[in-house]
Amino acid sequence: MRQRTAVWHAVRRGRPPFLALLAVLGLAGRAAGQSMPAPVAIQVPLFAKILSFDRALAERASAPVVVGILFQGRFRTSARVADEVRELWTDGGRAGSTIRLVPIDLDEVDDIGAALARAGVHVLYIAPLRAANVGQVVAAAGRQRVTTVTGVPAYVEAGAAVGIDVRAERPRILINLPAARMAGAQFSSQLLSMATLVGPEARGGGSVP
Repeated sequence: MRQRTAVWHAVRRGRPPFLALLAVLGLAGRAAGQSMPAPVAIQVPLFAKILSFDRALAERASAPVVVGILFQGRFRTSARVADEVRELWTDGGRAGSTIRLVPIDLDEVDDIGAALARAGVHVLYIAPLRAANVGQVVAAAGRQRVTTVTGVPAYVEAGAAVGIDVRAERPRILINLPAARMAGAQFSSQLLSMATLVGPEARGGGSVP
């Protein structure tokens, strides 16, 4: 809880969003397992700030913005991460009048595209999945104009729009620009200059300064 509070307080004190997150990165350590290098406590505030750089989101999404949390209920790690995302987003004061969180259990869904449409999802957080075709998931999301975000860097390679990695103990923003464009996202040049692009338009990028 101390770690989560430090993250949100640093942001709320008015520090530039990325600098605020860097200020508390040392408290976070690394997430369990190698598939998700950044802890959820770092991911959620960063994603909230990254989405604020999407000029199209406000136009596409009438309040509240619906954030889906995709997980597998029968995969303990996936369910735990989903719970942490939901708890932290709520603890941070982001859920409520402007954000609505919708958990989606992939183990219970036959058609992910239809599930996203029914829930009116605008942004989909993808937790670690086991034996799942991530490419099909992100393709279905893209067809629904849903921006996908994840803490698993490999999923950005598979077609998720935005991810968080860690390099030299600093968070690194990954953006799959074709996937982001397919979802209708219009990220600012400021954000793109700070990110590492993945996919056909890939280039080297630094950590969050």
